[in-house]
Amino acid sequence: MKNIDPDQLRLKDILQAIDDIEGIHFTVNSVRRDLLAICYSLAVIGEATGKLSDAIKVKYNDVPCRDFITMRHKIVHDYGKIDIPIVLAVVSDDIPVLKEHTEIMLRENS
Repeated sequence: MKNIDPDQLRLKDILQAIDDIEGIHFTVNSVRRDLLAICYSLAVIGEATGKLSDAIKVKYNDVPCRDFITMRHKIVHDYGKIDIPIVLAVVSDDIPVLKEHTEIMLRENS
């Protein structure tokens, strides 16, 4: 049986969460539900990023792992103080960059 690299699993989890975020299209009736879905996906990204090996984090030190981990903690533990404009800025500015980096990491480490 082939051993599965945990980093590969985490990177795939990150890409799946990014795909989930990219699939959300706000409507007047779904804003709250969509924001909750985005926050959940960001929490998944933060959790998966936090569980990447130190070797991956060092090799790809331009990926802001700590920022996504911090956001995950804020969403999960301090959910009453989530700043929606910051969440939306992360989605529009940071998620596309993270996707590109994650695809590179996955490709280079498979």
